[in-house]
Formats: sequence, structure tokens, C-alpha cells
Amino acid sequence: MAEVELENVSESPLEILYWMTELHHLNLVVTDATGTVVSRGHFGDRFAPTCEPSILRLGPGEKFAANVHFFATMPIYPPPPGTYSVTAVYEYEGLRAVSEPVQVTV
Repeated sequence: MAEVELENVSESPLEILYWMTELHHLNLVVTDATGTVVSRGHFGDRFAPTCEPSILRLGPGEKFAANVHFFATMPIYPPPPGTYSVTAVYEYEGLRAVSEPVQVTV
């Protein structure tokens, strides 16, 4: 498990529309030791949609945090032994936030 944190680093309020969870627009990209992407699908697609959209509101400097499983987008669980790199990518209406890769050894 890991914690994903979204922070509004702008000086303006930020509103993010979502239909599933605040993590609707999150993806976890997992690569193996050779640099091959081994994750499949989109992390945010794991959740059931709601009837009405919700809004995540973050004022300047505010943060939203949630726990995620590093290998949630892997087609095989548990993953085969090895070293993996996991990068969190959050995309919404032209905004794209990419984390530094995190190395995980299984």
C-alpha cells in the first residue's frame, strides 16, 4: 500500500468533477526491471460509477490523500518476484500531475 496525495499548488481554488471516487482520474503505471509497462487498464476504472457526479474542491495549498495498492493495475496478483517501478499519474481536463517513480521489490 502507498499513499497518494493531491495538492493544489496554485493560488486559485481547484474543482475536479468525478463520477466514481476522488481517484477516478488516477492511474498507476507499473514497469518491470526492463522498463516494460506491465500494468493494464486504468486505476480509476476499478470503481463503480455513481448516478450523480461529485466535486473534489481543493483550495490553494489544500491536499487530498488516499491509500492505494501499488499493484492494483497488474493483471497478475501477486506479481512475480522482481523489482518494479510505480508512477502515479493524475489527469483531469488538460491538467497532468506525475509522481516520481517509486521502486518496489517483491
